[in-house]
Amino acid sequence: MKRFLPDERFINRIAGFFMLLTVMFAISSESLAGQLTASGAPKLYHSAIQQDLTVKGKVTDGSTGQSLPDVTVQIKGSTIRTVTDANGNFAIRAQENATLVFLFVGYDASEVAVKGTNFLNVTLRAKPNSLNELVVVGYGTQKKTSTTAAVSSIQTSLITQKPIVNITNGLVGRAAGLIATQGGGEPGFDGSGLLIRGPATTGRTQPLTVVDGVPRDFSRLDPNSIETITILKDAAAVAPYGVAGANGVILITTKSGKSGKPTLTYNGYYGFQNPTNVPRFVNSYQYALLRNEAAVNDGTAKPYTQTDIDLYQNHLDPDGHADGRPLEDIIMKNRPIQYHNITMSGGSEDVKYFASLGYNRQDGMWSTTYLQKYNGSLGVTANATKTTTVNLRVNSYQEDQHFPAIGAGSIIGQAQRQNPTYPVRYSNGLAAGYIGQSLYSQIYDSGYTLNKNTAWLTQLSIEQKLPLKGLSLKGIVSYDIGPDPLGFSGNDNSQTRTWQTPMPFTNPVSPNGVFAPGTVYTFPLSKAGVNQPRLSQTSNENKMMTLQGLLNYNNTFGKSQLTGTLVTEYRKVRWQNFTASRINYNLSIDELNFGGPLPTDVIVSGSSGGQKQLGYVYRFTYAYNNRYLFETAGRYDGSYIFSPGNRFGFFPSFSAGWRISEESFMKSIKWIDNLKLRGSYGQSGNYPSGGQYQYLSQFGINNNSAVIGGNATQSISENLQGNPNITWERAKKTDIALEGTLFNGLLSFETDLFYEKRSNFLVTIGTVLPAEYGVGTGQVNGGVLKNQGVEFTLSSFKNFANGMRLDLRGTFTYAKSTILQVYENPATFNNPNRRQTGRPLGEQFGLKALGYYTPDDFINPTAQNPTLKPGVPIPNFGQVHVGDLKYADLSSPDGTPDGKVDANDITDIGHPQTPQIQFGLEPRISFKNFDLDLLFQGSARSNIQLNNYYVFPFLGSGSATEAVFNDHWTPDNLNATYPRISGTPSANNTQTSSWYIRNDSYIRLKSAELGYTIPRRILGKSISSVRVFASGQNLFTVTPHMKEAIDPENSGSNQNYYQQRVISFGLNVTF
Repeated sequence: MKRFLPDERFINRIAGFFMLLTVMFAISSESLAGQLTASGAPKLYHSAIQQDLTVKGKVTDGSTGQSLPDVTVQIKGSTIRTVTDANGNFAIRAQENATLVFLFVGYDASEVAVKGTNFLNVTLRAKPNSLNELVVVGYGTQKKTSTTAAVSSIQTSLITQKPIVNITNGLVGRAAGLIATQGGGEPGFDGSGLLIRGPATTGRTQPLTVVDGVPRDFSRLDPNSIETITILKDAAAVAPYGVAGANGVILITTKSGKSGKPTLTYNGYYGFQNPTNVPRFVNSYQYALLRNEAAVNDGTAKPYTQTDIDLYQNHLDPDGHADGRPLEDIIMKNRPIQYHNITMSGGSEDVKYFASLGYNRQDGMWSTTYLQKYNGSLGVTANATKTTTVNLRVNSYQEDQHFPAIGAGSIIGQAQRQNPTYPVRYSNGLAAGYIGQSLYSQIYDSGYTLNKNTAWLTQLSIEQKLPLKGLSLKGIVSYDIGPDPLGFSGNDNSQTRTWQTPMPFTNPVSPNGVFAPGTVYTFPLSKAGVNQPRLSQTSNENKMMTLQGLLNYNNTFGKSQLTGTLVTEYRKVRWQNFTASRINYNLSIDELNFGGPLPTDVIVSGSSGGQKQLGYVYRFTYAYNNRYLFETAGRYDGSYIFSPGNRFGFFPSFSAGWRISEESFMKSIKWIDNLKLRGSYGQSGNYPSGGQYQYLSQFGINNNSAVIGGNATQSISENLQGNPNITWERAKKTDIALEGTLFNGLLSFETDLFYEKRSNFLVTIGTVLPAEYGVGTGQVNGGVLKNQGVEFTLSSFKNFANGMRLDLRGTFTYAKSTILQVYENPATFNNPNRRQTGRPLGEQFGLKALGYYTPDDFINPTAQNPTLKPGVPIPNFGQVHVGDLKYADLSSPDGTPDGKVDANDITDIGHPQTPQIQFGLEPRISFKNFDLDLLFQGSARSNIQLNNYYVFPFLGSGSATEAVFNDHWTPDNLNATYPRISGTPSANNTQTSSWYIRNDSYIRLKSAELGYTIPRRILGKSISSVRVFASGQNLFTVTPHMKEAIDPENSGSNQNYYQQRVISFGLNVTF
């Protein structure tokens, strides 16, 4: 390991270099500001004839603000023209009433009237799906019109100003084929789960993420440091990634600078967060009424008198008859979120640079939860010689997370459980307790958890053009400290420190046992949680080295174009973790030195490991007459996690395209700009789930196994039988697509039909082996699944006579996976209703609810324990009454109804929770200096199962929701949403069933941004542009088929930290 990894001096040099860059950045910024101030207004050049003048100006990209070189500037109606220089500047002599026309490949033409002006700032807008658009693919780039693979790009400018900390949350709804769900909103843990074309395995489903050609996590990068985001979907696109590409690939390219004068920019915003949907629970008055009703139903005494009910309603006894809403009371409103970024870029044709510093802070729903993130980015490209290019990239971040010692899920669970007669705090400020726990103390007096996540992503590349035309050689060395998306350790590069303390709480005690207004209560203190403080510190470290050698060829022979890429890639990772804990602190000093004195008060653990991968990649393309396109790509890949004889595999792909629009018979159809039919077939792999070294048997250490010579000894025993034949999953993918651009770019479309057969995913065979086998068995490559669907992208734009422009882009994805083979146990496989094979992956199963029991179902419905009439199926879940849920008797061990309701009657009750359909609609409007960007996003064909305190009132002595209070079964409300109330939810009414399945299809205004660019003429000499904007995230959500007030994406039994609605205000300034 020491021979492989750079020593500490190397790391210090990298850190010192970045610090030096920061100093240079500050000095350059100050110098630049002075130059701008001293430069003054541009000089005016007048000819002898006043109607004829020299017009100067600058042309920039309307989306990125980057200078555009080689733009043609022509006087309308004449042949006089010029072009912009490398910095986008131009000068042309024209009459004062002339009109200048600006033309640039891939951009809309623009006409600007001179009107006697000597200086013009001109912005050009890129055409949608321009025919010359370049897209990033595996280990290279291609023209969009020439690619034969399924590739989508996301415009980074649409993400940079949105109030998000985790970049994954900005991708939702912006690319066909990308399915994203955000299960929670806790700072530091709010990233979206990403799937490309849906889940196609029971193992690892997340796509491979690649930053600057190397497997890396991108979620914590600064969005202003990202140049391109590309989604690779079919076999032709992912084949170069071999054993890791089956779930699709997300490619990120970071910025490395462009030629031009130094440009200093500031981007920032400040906003406020509130939860999207918070379920509303009953108040004390409602709770008492509901409890009394439950007692009547159960035939027991009412727990609350009318006096109690009146006091809960009039609030005259705030401590003895408290009226709280624990969940609402702990959530603070309008929690701040902010972001600031300073970027400097520029350079000459020989040296280009980009440097960026960023800062984020996101506060949580309570003040003890917050996140701070610091980002740094550097990109330098230099032409060392006419044929040699050197590129250096450094991206880094440090993320500091602060939480209570109790997790957010436990806090929200306690808030939903705590009944409202117990407040969060009493009138004297002391924390209230409920069933041995204290909600307030969990948040503010439980101690803390501090996470410090850091990453340094460094990369040096040298590209050398060789004497043979079109041939170049490139070498890349990457050294990273940070999370490994291919790793099995699960480690970030992090330091975690958890300090746990006893949690004080109290409840009022009446001296005479009477709780009434005027009573002077005492408040004896109790403690929850640990008896004495304890401290735990954990250090996780990941270090990765990636070496890549690339040989590229690109040449044209008449009408033929040939390109080729050969890559050798070697990757080595070392990881380690160490944990030290001490308990029984007698002093509240959170240092390891001050823990309890006994040997048993000290706990130490640790582990380490590594992984290696070696791959050989090829890609060859051939195009004839820019019309017939052929490509083959693949990878011969090897990984350490398989047994020595099974470590290498070959993953090839083949694809072809036909540009129909280039055929001679299409030339007369003027409204078709581009029309291409393409198809692909190939194979890719996926690492198996369940950890590394599964080909080896696993052994465990047993303490106190025997006493020898008076001393206890240890022993080892086999815990899991290894599988020497374990190998990767293999995906065979087919894709057929039609894409086109019509009416001079006015309408663009792309439609893909895809099919995948995934084999070899790991399944457990223990369910089909007898217990007498004696040892656990490892997983085997026995699963088979198919995944198929359709996706399309549609975009258009329109320019109006008044100067307004409308851009519209829509995406749609439908992906359905079906299990073809797994090792099911006979109880499910032999029951057609319960069989998983042949059904979608993740399909939900439960009992089929028919409604509520009625008096007609019982012999004596008013009896304390009524008996069901003969012929009415008897549930196997205890006593039932009128108003309880009634289930269908569908089957039995012999396959026919048997008059009982039990596990044999389980059936298919709902779609998977992961949506099979996801869509997005992006309208963008620009008018004069205003711009508006909206993103509507939604999903369909998914279901959510409601459970826990939300629909089971008084579960675990918990509370109840207002939804249940307002619409539960009573003799006067026979068609209620929820069954009758009882003091303890019955086993019958809490079964997983279709009654609690909800269609959680939704439409959400995911983001909106309104901006205004201040006119250049009023900004002064030192400022190039200023834009102010207001932005929002998760602004509203419509769930047409679900009336419960929950977020449709929330996971974790609706107890996850809630998604946040964010409103922010920001500023973009370019100097």
